[in-house]
This record gives sequence, structure tokens and C-alpha cells, in this order.
Amino acid sequence: MQMVRSAALAAFVFMVMLMGNGSMAAGQVSPVHLTVVDRPGGEPVHARAYLRREGELVLPEGLPSYDTRGERHFLIPGEARVELPPGRYELRVEHGLEHRPVIRSFTVTAGVDLDIEAVVTRWVDMNAQGWYSADMHVHRDPADLEAILRAEDLNLAPTITTHVWGSDTRQPWGGGHGFMTEVDDDRLFTTNAQEIERIEGGPGAIILLAPDLPLPYDGYELYPPSATYARRAHEQGGYVEADKPFWLDTFVNVALGAIDFIEINANHFYPRGFDTDLARWSSWPQEMGYIGSRGLALWIMKLYYSILNSGFRLPLSAGSANGVMPAQVGFNRVYAQLDRFSYDGFLASMKAGRSFTTNGPMLELEVG
Repeated sequence: MQMVRSAALAAFVFMVMLMGNGSMAAGQVSPVHLTVVDRPGGEPVHARAYLRREGELVLPEGLPSYDTRGERHFLIPGEARVELPPGRYELRVEHGLEHRPVIRSFTVTAGVDLDIEAVVTRWVDMNAQGWYSADMHVHRDPADLEAILRAEDLNLAPTITTHVWGSDTRQPWGGGHGFMTEVDDDRLFTTNAQEIERIEGGPGAIILLAPDLPLPYDGYELYPPSATYARRAHEQGGYVEADKPFWLDTFVNVALGAIDFIEINANHFYPRGFDTDLARWSSWPQEMGYIGSRGLALWIMKLYYSILNSGFRLPLSAGSANGVMPAQVGFNRVYAQLDRFSYDGFLASMKAGRSFTTNGPMLELEVG
């Protein structure tokens, strides 16, 4: 009998980091050489890191970093040399969801060089099992994406370079980025995704994924309907994602066939918290039940199952909205199953429903 393998949503627990002002103390510093490998004696790999000095979260100078709403981390490109003032430090290193985080404590002494190696060991290899990962909601400069994909051990990130907010069109990194950049055989990102977000009394938000974006936008908060832009993206052979189930027009767009997949692990779930300040955005009162992390998760699932129970087979997606929200790229991620990784194959697999979402451990179910 054929065995069917599936996976389910799970949670990933991160250690709480204390916030500091992100600045290094003035005065004498000492060199510290950081190396990250994925196995003892292995080659260096990119990683994301958190560094605390005597309780204060700090960002070393000279390395790519992210500091938004309490999420404060930096990237180590395999190896790095940083200058640190004397003191006691704790370094936490992570390499996506499929490797175990590692914590190294050390003391910097004035005038003494220090070598620190972190080994982030793999606990599961999803690519080897035919599952490939993506964060479908990213607001970052395309110039940063190669290093981010490597650090997060992520296969795909469609990058939103055109963001419609109400009646304004924003391109924070300019235009003309093209469509796709291949990092290597199993890693790529796109550079022209477009989000149409009208949530201050408007219908909601959708993300367009198509070759010839961005689409010209000439509307305002209430018109034209999002389905208009979804149809244009579909005419290009593209896809349309709903970034949450609780927008007013999500159910209408689903009924019109305007949505191809929806983020269930959405950008209201963070590594160190969650956001239930939804009343001003979603038009749903908190009495609907989304209070606390469990209440929010169950409420989103209830909305999603309302769609499924209405007869619409709406596949899953996931996104973190890094660049806006306090979560790293790939914290909320979707896995799609395919024989060989490619952009077209990944989205086609998602559209067919061969996907699951997670922000942590993988749960497998075998049915005979």
C-alpha cells in the first residue's frame, strides 16, 4: 500500500534576548575571529547571530545587521573578524530551522586575540526528502538576499520591491531589478514581487508574483478591487497570494478564484512574541477570540477552515514580512514537495497543495 507522507504546523521556541542600544563601548577593543560550520571540521557556512555583552544585545560593526522592533541580529558570512571591548559575551548562532542553534560564552580580554567556532548541526534534511523551503513575504533590499538565503538555509524568497500602501506606490530600492536571481542550483530569489496593501479601512492585502511586474497602480483605498490586479497577474502566468485570512476581501477573492494560496503562518507570529493588535486593521473585534498566542492561532485556523468547509481548496503559504516585522527571513516558511527545485516547480507544487507551513520542528504522519 502506498504510504502518504505529510507534515503539520509546529512551533519553534527561541531563547529570549535582552535588548540593548546596539552600540559598542568606547575604548580599547580586541579582535575576535568568528567561524560557523555545520559539522565538526566542515566548511564555513553563513549564519544569523545574536551577541550579548553582559546582558545587553549588541551589533558588531562591519557585518550586515537587522534591527527592527526588537529583532536585532547580524549575519556571519562563514567567517568574520570583529573588534569587541573587554567583557563577558554570549553568542547565539542559528542557521535556519533545520539546524540546531548553538550558544557560545566567552570573555574578551584587552590585547588578547580570540577564536570562536560555532557548530550548527543539522537535525533534519528536508531537501534530501524532496521538500524545499520559502518565505513568501519579504521586504528587503535585493542586494541583501544572497547572504540572507545562505544564512537562513532557505531555498526561495520572492522579494517585494513595489509596495502599494493605500493610494501610494513605494519602491524603496528603486526599480529595474529584473525578475529572478539564481544564487545556486537550489537557491534563488525574485526581485519584482508587488504587494497591494489597503488596510486602513480598505479591503486588505495581496501579493503578486509574476514575470512582468510591477503592474501600474492608479487606484485608492477602496477601488479598484484587488481581484482586478489578481486577474492581470494571472494573465501573465503568475500567482497571487493572500497574506492573511482575516482581511475583508479574502473570502471574496477566494470565491472569485483570485487567490492561489494563503499565508497561515503569517507575519503576526514572531520568534519572541505575537501581534494581536488587529482591530484597526482587520475590522474584526477582539471578542471574536484572537486574544493571546493560542487565541490568535486558533482564530486564524478557524477562518482558514471556514474557507475549506465552503468547498474551496486553498493551499497553504507562509511569510514573515522581514523588513517590516520583528522576525528573520524564513521564520515563517512554507515547504513544497517537488522532484527538482525550480521557481516554476515550487509555485506549481504550492498551487497543487503539496505544501505545509511551519516556524519550527517538522511533524511527519504516515498513513497506510
